[in-house]
Amino acid sequence: MELIQSWRYAYWNLVHWDFRFAWRLLRTVRLRSFVRCFWLFPVRRPGLAPATTLNLRAGMDVALRTYSSDPDVFKQVFIDKQYELPVPMERVRTLLDGGANVGLSTLYFLMRCPDAFVLAFEPDPENYRYAVANTQVFASRVRMLPMALWSHDEQLDLVRGDAPWASSVRIAESPLLPVEGISIAGALQLCGWSHVDLIKLDIEGAEVEILDAATPSTIQQAKCWAIELHSERAHDRFKQLFRPPEWSIDTRGEISVATPVS
Repeated sequence: MELIQSWRYAYWNLVHWDFRFAWRLLRTVRLRSFVRCFWLFPVRRPGLAPATTLNLRAGMDVALRTYSSDPDVFKQVFIDKQYELPVPMERVRTLLDGGANVGLSTLYFLMRCPDAFVLAFEPDPENYRYAVANTQVFASRVRMLPMALWSHDEQLDLVRGDAPWASSVRIAESPLLPVEGISIAGALQLCGWSHVDLIKLDIEGAEVEILDAATPSTIQQAKCWAIELHSERAHDRFKQLFRPPEWSIDTRGEISVATPVS
């Protein structure tokens, strides 16, 4: 009976996979991990271990929480390639990753930008633990901090959403889950950088705080901004700050990308 039930889950997954997804997945992970993915996309088969390790063809492993949003993040980053940005990735040397989650975006940037150093931020303790483990292979080129990018340096309260990718931060007089917020200027100071090649923000609504506090000189500190915008206010502020013809605007999946026009 258990075998029949397993095949039912496998069949359900297979008929909902299209060829493009399967082919990209097969080019991303090794064959043994491809088989494991039958239970990760799009349903989670009951009885599996809490975490599933996928072996990437690039030579490193990533751990995903089986019953969580982690497989969906993996699909966005490695299959849909939403961080394949319209900039010469091989020329990126410095990068801020705000909202690293379990480190998949950080890992992708480290793989695509061979000379880059990434300063990454993830305020959720459990996400942070996975992010450190998933990027350990590039330990010399990444610094993962259990902090949140914010408009200025301030203690914040961590708010967990209904999925691991939905953790956010807010201002609270008495934080239940305190986390340190740091401004982009403060983050650059940590590394002694005056500017940065790429800033990525996927911080579940907190981007509006950073955008509201940003000035023309602030946005000039980065050669490329890649931001997931979660509200109309954030979209409006993004349009105010990054205006053509000075800035070129593009979209990659859920990510809005702004690069200065030279």
